[in-house]
Amino acid sequence: MQPLPPIDPAEVYKQQYAHFGRLNETLYKMPTVFAAIIGGLWYFAAGYLEKDRLVAGVVFAFSAAVSATCAVAVHRFRLALNGYLDNINALDGPLRVTLRDEHSWLPSTVRAMMWLMCLAVVLSLTGALYAAAGPRPKPVSRVEAVLRPDRGAGAHFTGRHMLPAVASRSLAPGCFQSPMT
Repeated sequence: MQPLPPIDPAEVYKQQYAHFGRLNETLYKMPTVFAAIIGGLWYFAAGYLEKDRLVAGVVFAFSAAVSATCAVAVHRFRLALNGYLDNINALDGPLRVTLRDEHSWLPSTVRAMMWLMCLAVVLSLTGALYAAAGPRPKPVSRVEAVLRPDRGAGAHFTGRHMLPAVASRSLAPGCFQSPMT
């Protein structure tokens, strides 16, 4: 077996820097995607609290799992970026440029994203607990279902401003006729 040719440090530097740049670009796109996914789940779950608390609780719990997964993904990106940054700094030697300051009280951008994802986990679990143990809606009588269709049993199936399905059948044409005619 022939020995491998020596590796040019300049070529390693170029490849490491290119990989770091692509990872960094991807990392800064992640919060937008995460916010859209988690925000959409929260919007759906909050809108479903009055209709079906079980579904809302499951969606909030799922958003907690998504938030935790996002936090893990950001952490893994952080580890990879730090590895590339260490390699690039070692190749740069005394001319290295780094923003990592061990004495700074400000968190890094990646650490701030991880904290926000952890906060999203806590808020999602709080939403799931609220859906499971929160106040239950007041039961609606049949009379109120007819008089106030937005609160009736079938209101969410037929539309907010329409009569519930059961009441709309009883108001069919001819229903006000006397049985004697």
